[in-house]
Amino acid sequence: MNTIFGGMNANGTWTLWVYDDSGTLAPLAPGIVAGGWGIELLGPTAAAVSLSGRVTDAYGNGIRNMRVTLEGGGLIEPRWTNTGSFGYYNFDGLSIGTYLVTVGNKKYTFAVPTRVITMNDSVTDLDFVAEPPQQ
Repeated sequence: MNTIFGGMNANGTWTLWVYDDSGTLAPLAPGIVAGGWGIELLGPTAAAVSLSGRVTDAYGNGIRNMRVTLEGGGLIEPRWTNTGSFGYYNFDGLSIGTYLVTVGNKKYTFAVPTRVITMNDSVTDLDFVAEPPQQ
């Protein structure tokens, strides 16, 4: 649950200044409070992160045209991409957060088709490996 404090999301970085009380509580400038104490809410400062990986068959060969779906992390709606010729996929411009990543199609099965990842920085190796074909 997000709460709002002074018109800003209260989740994030807080800074607290404590000053000798001179009897006036009016702010002089952003981040500076005359007397008493002040709290400044700062928004996230992290740059956008990216998520990439590879989808391979049980023998290590890249699988192309596999749909990879990304949900969560503050996305308004899911994003998806298809893997390239060698099985690689990439999502750019993401915020830090927790995401649900799913891969699949009718031809291949995966022991773990969905993974949850908490991103604090870019991730380059979120790989998926298909099960060997049933005979």
